[in-house]
Amino acid sequence: MRRLLVLCVLSVALCGTAAAQGRTMVLAADAGLSDSGLLDFLLPRFSLKHGVRVTVVPGPEGADAVLLSVEDASALADSGAIDRHRGAFHTLGAEAQGYAVAVVPDAPNAAHARTFRDWLLSDIGQRTVASFRVDGVALFRPGARDIVVDESPAFDGDEALGETLALLHCGRCHVVSERNRMGGIGSTPSFPALRGIDGWEDKFRVFWTANPHPVFTQVEGMTEPFDPKRPPHIAPVEMTLDEVEAILAFVETIPPKDLGAPISNR
Repeated sequence: MRRLLVLCVLSVALCGTAAAQGRTMVLAADAGLSDSGLLDFLLPRFSLKHGVRVTVVPGPEGADAVLLSVEDASALADSGAIDRHRGAFHTLGAEAQGYAVAVVPDAPNAAHARTFRDWLLSDIGQRTVASFRVDGVALFRPGARDIVVDESPAFDGDEALGETLALLHCGRCHVVSERNRMGGIGSTPSFPALRGIDGWEDKFRVFWTANPHPVFTQVEGMTEPFDPKRPPHIAPVEMTLDEVEAILAFVETIPPKDLGAPISNR
């Protein structure tokens, strides 16, 4: 009986590991696109919505999908290396460069690659491309659809749940609201102060990647397990993507704190 129980536990653990590993995909993108910052803007949004972690590589070898210049994508399509490619967006300026997205046939994670392609070409994906700015300047224009950009971010999560989760998890270090205004750590910015940062939604959207969060935070399907040799020094924060979305919805309702000068993030 004990041996059977151990085998059952191992089976469940292996299935869980396989499922977690399956929610990944590899995306090929050229250096120019990677350096532009657009992928850092796009991919967390896709991952938050679909729970698929994306690794970016410079070339199509081993990739599940490609996001390359139209010329490079056409060459790959002619060789049979990718499925039919679709125009996704293009750069703005005198020498506009078009980019196309496509799935690699028989790729290990082709299902997730198709989800990414369809998301990028959808209204929300195209709107995300259109809303990307560097120093307030748009660098890309959607290529699949005519999009009117809504400057106000909108999140689908449960605001009330988000406040509860923020107080529970984030209130350890941050002043989240009046409900814990005497809590937090003095050197840690409050949520209203963070809300005043330009691009606050991007920082909250992938907060687990910014120090010191990685050493004690686990987001289901998005973070690697803790290194057994370096366990978290405090009780870990464990969340799902739906819970992250709920916190974002709550933070969106917080009025930015006026400190009399622009807020910068260090």
